[in-house]
Amino acid sequence: MGLLRRSRDAAPDKRGPHSHVALAPEDAEDAARGRPAESLASFAAARDLTFAGDDLLVAALVGVLPAWSAYVFNACRGELGPGRFGVLEHELYEIDVDPNDDSGSGISGMGGQFWAIRRGVPPGWKKRLIPGAEFLGMAEPANEPFAAHATWAPATTVALHVPEAACAPRIVVGPADRHSSLGTTALENDGVPGFRLLTEVPDDLRAAVFGGEAGRALVRVDAPFVRLEFAFGQLALTRNGYVTDEGRLDELIACALAIAAGVADAWCPNAATAPFAAPLAAPAPEEGRLAGIDGWDETFTAAAAKFGLTREDPGAYHAAFPRLQVPGRARGVFRGALPGGGAEGRLAFHAHGGPRGSALKGAALFAAPAGAEPTAPGGVLHQRTDMYVAVGDGIVACWNRTTDASGVLAITPTAERAQATARELGLLPAPAP
Repeated sequence: MGLLRRSRDAAPDKRGPHSHVALAPEDAEDAARGRPAESLASFAAARDLTFAGDDLLVAALVGVLPAWSAYVFNACRGELGPGRFGVLEHELYEIDVDPNDDSGSGISGMGGQFWAIRRGVPPGWKKRLIPGAEFLGMAEPANEPFAAHATWAPATTVALHVPEAACAPRIVVGPADRHSSLGTTALENDGVPGFRLLTEVPDDLRAAVFGGEAGRALVRVDAPFVRLEFAFGQLALTRNGYVTDEGRLDELIACALAIAAGVADAWCPNAATAPFAAPLAAPAPEEGRLAGIDGWDETFTAAAAKFGLTREDPGAYHAAFPRLQVPGRARGVFRGALPGGGAEGRLAFHAHGGPRGSALKGAALFAAPAGAEPTAPGGVLHQRTDMYVAVGDGIVACWNRTTDASGVLAITPTAERAQATARELGLLPAPAP
């Protein structure tokens, strides 16, 4: 799946001086250095993973990865477990600080003890000297790496695509000794001592996830700091320090895979793919205080009328195609003869969460021809059209490598490029003359 790498023409990172901290005493040197001392290239090669290196984000998992590619090192991407696409990487883990606290570390985003504390030059400090600057919003951090009111700690993360649970609610778990009991839920009664659930999750789902193998795998991570985040079908298991020991890295991957399987089984037990040609239910009307707030529902209805397509329910779409390799969670789904070629199929527009939460990534789906060979998890990039392609469960899925601009619904461009991609690869017949 896609990579997001900074342009060589971009402004340089504000790496120094910036704040750093260690979440365990053994990480002090890594924190001060600001980057790993060793490469994971040999680890990746021995496990048939692509060593993508530093300064990038894997686009399929951006909802649970750092906000900036400058925080990423030693990214190893590929099939981390049977049928499971993901990435193992070293990261600078961002922790909020209070810019107005000059009494100590200023760390406000987490409790507990810290080591190797260094407070760098606060972003926008000159503007904050202007009377009324903060009140007028003049001292807000710039939208660039290392500009946040934050400090950064060395960490290692395994992130996985878990499409079976794309519609599951956000799940965040952190160490009990670093998070208040206020507004959080202890997981001791679920067999996961030492951790707290930091988000609202239905009781039955919480018990199903953490009362089984996923909970046992989380406890098995042998590290002073462990954090789990799941959102939009993306899972990230993070621990402190730049781990380089191959046995410990393998164990971290194994724990993440077990947690992913637990979340998938809890949300979508006995997942089975429906016939692609079968129509799905229409989307339910939006309800509640946030109904229509993002404007997409009205946009989808207008697009369906304009292009003669039928809208389908995103939840029904994910339930019908639970192992679909298109990353993220569908916000809008259409079925019919696609513009720009007339092939019968579906268009879907997926959200990823995280800092790009307001933008959607377009995809098109077609029935796979007889004998089509399945692709590896994550799909393969078709360079000419700049689209990823995945074949599996009788479906050909093509999706854009990059996310569309915020608020843009690229119906025709996505449909045209997807049909061209599938036809060039022999996965879709040529249009009738």
